Amino acid sequence: MKKLLGLLAATGLVASTGATVVACGDKVDELGKVALTKDKLEDTVKDVKIAAFVDKKTKLEFASDKADKSIVTTQQVTEFTKDVLKTDVKIGLKAETAALTAEVKEVITVKYDGKEIGKINVTIAKDTTNVAPAPAPEQEAGTITAPANLTGKVGDADKTITVEVKGEVGKLTVKSDKEAVATAKIDDKTITIKFVAVGESKITIKSEKKDVKSVEFNVTVEAAAATEGGE
Repeated sequence: MKKLLGLLAATGLVASTGATVVACGDKVDELGKVALTKDKLEDTVKDVKIAAFVDKKTKLEFASDKADKSIVTTQQVTEFTKDVLKTDVKIGLKAETAALTAEVKEVITVKYDGKEIGKINVTIAKDTTNVAPAPAPEQEAGTITAPANLTGKVGDADKTITVEVKGEVGKLTVKSDKEAVATAKIDDKTITIKFVAVGESKITIKSEKKDVKSVEFNVTVEAAAATEGGE
């Protein structure tokens, strides 16, 4: 009888232990909570641990309750070894996710060697988006059209010329190679030529932008017309 009671007691003990194991197995730890917003597209869950290293099993497995509709990314920061049994996990929002019209929640199940070790609860705020801004369109290099050559007489009224440009040319400067013959000044894209003395001067129009080619035109200054009765 004592032997039988001993066997029953032992059986009861085994059953009790089994129940404890099941209860523990049913309990799932929350490894962390993550809140993503339009100003915070990534966060980190610290120190996700495993009980023991399994040979060649260096990585965690992640699965969202939203399956293929998940908009969350997961990244294990450190691979496991026999000496490294914990890692941080980065949680982020998938690229090209359009602005959310409502708050979204996901639960990420974390497994190691096929066994669940816990869950990460993720909340993504309304209006959060991860769509990269469209690149600015490439601007075509600007060009300057050289004005036609100009002829004037000493003493003539100053001549104004409007510089024709295409695209973005930036600030323009102008220079006469012979200011004793003709001077040139520019205000925005309007050049003013002053006829000073007989001769020829080359006028160069230059942009502050290196990819815009400079242009030139010539100014010829002739003697002033003779006055009536003068010889």
